[in-house]
Amino acid sequence: MAKWMNPGPCLVPWGGGFRWSSRTLWGLFSIDRGMMNKNELDIMRGKLNEMLEELETEVSTTLEGMRGDGATFPDPADRATMESDRNLTLRIRDRERKLKKKIEEALARVEDGTFGICEECEETIGFKRLEARPVTTLCINCKADQEEDEVKHKAG
Repeated sequence: MAKWMNPGPCLVPWGGGFRWSSRTLWGLFSIDRGMMNKNELDIMRGKLNEMLEELETEVSTTLEGMRGDGATFPDPADRATMESDRNLTLRIRDRERKLKKKIEEALARVEDGTFGICEECEETIGFKRLEARPVTTLCINCKADQEEDEVKHKAG
């Protein structure tokens, strides 16, 4: 029985052209090869646009609520509670602002053909990972390495 050999690095489609990849030819033809077709890109574009719309709706709702929240409280504890709630809301909105920027960057990557390519190793990011976290820029292996490094730095 002949033993099939892995042919090693190969050319893969990338951004409208091709590039060399350390991923092997056999890895490219697996069922979950990570490379997206036009339909999958359209799904991701729709999901990103939906996330963006939700964030914009929440921001406008929060701003309206904060404008109407000019109540004065004679009790210092009530005032402190209101200030604490306002600070929490502002922190949440700041996180959402950062997420909005990531969504806009992801949409730009969809348009320029680099969406789904890991920024670290330039391998394709699996579709299931992108479904779970559409704004990700790292494949699961590079993200695991990054988190491992963070743990080492905190411990060291």
